Amino acid sequence: MRGLAAILVAGLIGLAAAPVQAESFDSFCAEWMGKLAVREQQNLQKMQYTPQGGRVVGSYKGYDKVPIRCQSRAKAGSPGVGTLVYNEVHYQKAGSTVEGAKTSQPMVVERVEVMEIFRFDGQKWKY
Repeated sequence: MRGLAAILVAGLIGLAAAPVQAESFDSFCAEWMGKLAVREQQNLQKMQYTPQGGRVVGSYKGYDKVPIRCQSRAKAGSPGVGTLVYNEVHYQKAGSTVEGAKTSQPMVVERVEVMEIFRFDGQKWKY
C-alpha cells in the first residue's frame, strides 16, 4: 500500500510540476496585460488636445484586454523564452471643444499587433 501511495504521490508531483511552468507564464502574461491597462489609463489622462480641421482632437494608445497568444517555450529549471502577442489600439477623441472631446467616445483609428518576447532564467520571467 505504501509503494502504491509513493507512486501515486510521485505521479501527482510530476503532473503538478509540468503545468506549473505554463501557469507561471500565463500568470506573468495576465500581470503584463494588467500593466498595459494601467498604462492605457495614464495615456488617457495625459492626452493632449489640439485643433484640427475646426475641431479639437486628442489621441492615445490603449491595449486589448485579452492577449492574442501567451505561449511559453521554457521548461522548469531551464532557461527559455515566452511570447506574448496582443493588440495595441490607437484611439482618437474629438469634439468642437476640449470638454466635448474629453466626453466623446473614443474611436479606434488603428490596431497594431505587438509581439513581446520574455526570457525565463530557469527561476522567473524577466522583462
